[in-house]
Amino acid sequence: MNNDVPLISEPGTEYHYSGVGYFLLSQIIEEVSGQQYHRFLRENIFDPLDMASTGSDRQEQIIRDRASGYEMVDGAVINAAPIYMQILTGGGDIYSTVEDMRHWHDGLTGKKLLSEESYAQMFTPGLNNYGYGWQIQLRNGLTMAMHTGGMPGFRSLFMTFPELDSCIIILSNNSSTNMQDILDYVVGVVLDSSPH
Repeated sequence: MNNDVPLISEPGTEYHYSGVGYFLLSQIIEEVSGQQYHRFLRENIFDPLDMASTGSDRQEQIIRDRASGYEMVDGAVINAAPIYMQILTGGGDIYSTVEDMRHWHDGLTGKKLLSEESYAQMFTPGLNNYGYGWQIQLRNGLTMAMHTGGMPGFRSLFMTFPELDSCIIILSNNSSTNMQDILDYVVGVVLDSSPH
């Protein structure tokens, strides 16, 4: 291993999103907990929050009602290329449903997963308005935190408005889906109906 590769920037001076960083976090969880990452998630998050249709995608698993991924090529819908999901451990190997993600939101906002202090830190924007795991911004005086995901055949978006105790979850099994148009419309509806 070459240890002479220069840093992209000095720590704490610039923002760079890194899927590899999330993989490293998964390895830290394994080291500290003494468990495989997917077992840790199952025992500490998915089972306690009744997220029965959520898990770490493994090649050997048969997942009931699994969605197939599609994309548009030259105006035609085609099957998306398969991907070895374990390579995304920590940063994109999770499958879920809208209902289960709502359970996750409720567990998060109900402080079932984090202490009050950690919850507050999670919604404190850092460099480039990135908090612990998501982009944070103010919209109409409300905190809005979100994260997107994508891979061949799939797009996802999770957004929460902590002051409203509401969330927006968009899942698509077509990687050509225009998530921004959907998001703008739904956010408009949420903000128009909020008392703020």
